[in-house]
Amino acid sequence: MLQNYISEKAIIHKTVRFEGNSLVLGRSEIGEETYIGFNTIIGYPSKKSFSSRRVMPEDIGVLDELSSGAR
Repeated sequence: MLQNYISEKAIIHKTVRFEGNSLVLGRSEIGEETYIGFNTIIGYPSKKSFSSRRVMPEDIGVLDELSSGAR
């Protein structure tokens, strides 16, 4: 089940609205007046970033580390 998580590296404008559980990973930037719906994942790492590690999907800290964010 998805849980709320916003990376410390993310830049979130103060007018962003979250509807429900969301993940914001890495150096993602979310601009003003943005609406984030239920069960949204932003900044999920690329398949290439997993090549050197064996990662369990529920390890959010590792996913955040591997993510280069989204804009």
